[in-house]
Amino acid sequence: MRRLIVAEKQLVEIAKALSRKARFLIMDEPTATLTPSEVSRLFGLIERMKAQGVTIVYISHKLDEVERITDEVVVMRDGRLVGRAPTASLTRHDMATMMVGREIADLFPDKVEPQAAAAPALQVEGFTVPGWAQDVSFAVRPGEILGFAGLVGAGRTELFEGIMGLRPGSGTIRLGGRPAALRSPRDAARNGLTYLSEDRKGKGLHTAFPLRPNLTLMALERYARPWLDQGAEREALKGAVAEFGIRTGSLEARAASLSGGNQQKLALAKVLHPEPRVVVLDEPTRGVDVGAKREIYFLIQKLAAKGLAVVVISSELIELIGLAHRVAIMREGRLVATVGGDEMTEETMIAYATGARHVAA
Repeated sequence: MRRLIVAEKQLVEIAKALSRKARFLIMDEPTATLTPSEVSRLFGLIERMKAQGVTIVYISHKLDEVERITDEVVVMRDGRLVGRAPTASLTRHDMATMMVGREIADLFPDKVEPQAAAAPALQVEGFTVPGWAQDVSFAVRPGEILGFAGLVGAGRTELFEGIMGLRPGSGTIRLGGRPAALRSPRDAARNGLTYLSEDRKGKGLHTAFPLRPNLTLMALERYARPWLDQGAEREALKGAVAEFGIRTGSLEARAASLSGGNQQKLALAKVLHPEPRVVVLDEPTRGVDVGAKREIYFLIQKLAAKGLAVVVISSELIELIGLAHRVAIMREGRLVATVGGDEMTEETMIAYATGARHVAA
């Protein structure tokens, strides 16, 4: 099991729950890492279970899914019940407003186009990760948000783990136009490249640790000369809490005490603390509510506006369409297309990801 990627573990967990033939089933964010085709398959199973008399409580931050498969919506906020109504009587906007406790404006920020003449901040040529990715080439410019889409097992996460030195890989990597040999995330960070894992709790944060060491661990040489300057660390944490909107009862709290959205903001602050020029965000809004999603989207756009090159790996195509300037699509370990402009639609990306559409020769 530990060799499986997060999405595959999710599928096993769903299969385990379904195999119990329960009469009452609670599903908590079951589609967090699933692709559209896998979500459709799960929804077909849910409909069959409903027809057999199974009662299902479906917990999700994905309002399109709530609208599509539920009969009644219950909204909670800060531990309290704030609304309950038949699904047919609510719009997604109504649900989002109840969730955040105020009118919610546009979910995605306006895109700021990068300079067309800018040289790539990250350029990858012919990169291969044995068993996962083969001969992948792409580039991302300063100020650009490049999305990566694909089905579960397409090799997106593994490709970037290889680029970061977390997996064996080979190919040419250039950062700021210069060749870079990256054997570890530390090498990558020293060269201005950083990566936020999709596995927030397993690889992104040390949840048993307080917030302070979680934030500063990747830039420890800044605070240990040679003794650790905890005062400077505390000041850095205060700045991160304000800049990233991390909600915590105490600066001395453990990371495990934060909500999912605030853990994700802390993880984002952590990987940005070394001041990289290129940042790779793998499923940056997985398992967070709509209010936290919006905040993270605006943070990502802010990074691009500052001139960082940003790569966003996501299973939510709407997220990529709303955020990215271009989207690269992988299938079975290969990059099969890169789309932008009017071609950046769910239908087009699904067609490339499933092999129903091919790049013209």
